[in-house]
Amino acid sequence: MLTLLMFFSLVVKLSIGQVDSGCKGTSNFVIEKTEADKMKLNFKNIYVKKNPRDLNNALDQRGWIDTNVVNSMMNLFQAESNIDGFRIYFCSALKKDPIRFQGQSRQKKVSFIIVPTSYDRTANPDSESIHKNEWEKKLVFDYLPETGNVIINMKKEDAFARIDFFRSEQRKEDTPRPIDSLSISVWFSYCCIEEIAGYIKTHHSVGLSFYPAAYYKQMPGHQSQKQKNQSTLIIVPSRATTDGWEDDYDVYKFYKKNQALLLSAYNHGELCPIKCPKPGN
Repeated sequence: MLTLLMFFSLVVKLSIGQVDSGCKGTSNFVIEKTEADKMKLNFKNIYVKKNPRDLNNALDQRGWIDTNVVNSMMNLFQAESNIDGFRIYFCSALKKDPIRFQGQSRQKKVSFIIVPTSYDRTANPDSESIHKNEWEKKLVFDYLPETGNVIINMKKEDAFARIDFFRSEQRKEDTPRPIDSLSISVWFSYCCIEEIAGYIKTHHSVGLSFYPAAYYKQMPGHQSQKQKNQSTLIIVPSRATTDGWEDDYDVYKFYKKNQALLLSAYNHGELCPIKCPKPGN
């Protein structure tokens, strides 16, 4: 779910979050690499078209943030006690954006926007997300962060212009047959981000990758999954290599009880749709 999401093949004890203490609205936490790969492939088979001129090639992307961003998230939790998580939006660059990406015009590229959230006591938990966006809360960095295909600290109006463009161009919301299973955003709780930050610190990771993925069946107990093939996000830690970084797919001995079981990725989030913040938020 852009929702970084999961099924319990392993029972993981989560830390207690500040506001969302029970991690409500979230699904399972850790999945095996084979399951993560299956979900990533399912996303490509359903949503990424093979015609290079098709806009849906823009969905064949991944995002990346360095540890500086994750540490800044944890610092915001400490500084602002009402912050309960982060929402990651899919967005499409506007036609006016001049940047080019791998020879492709920016408007054919899908990126990710990260925004902190707080608990919304006025929301109806049966039909709305209880986590409202806090666009005015900004991440503060000790040094310039490194990111790939991820936008941080964007103004609300600029973010909504790009999110709305994604909803129009990719989800086809203005057509008779919108692609409703293509999620708009994925929300991650404090407890999930805390666990990720702890792993990064302990294992000297250099960052995190975000991969679009899609379920291939309705997951039991996942209340925010609207359709069996709904898209989400999977998060994978990164480790340093001699020429950069790579996904750390056997890093979850940190969580294992059975040393023969290798785990690979976080899958833990609330999907929009169904659970979206109130309009305008």
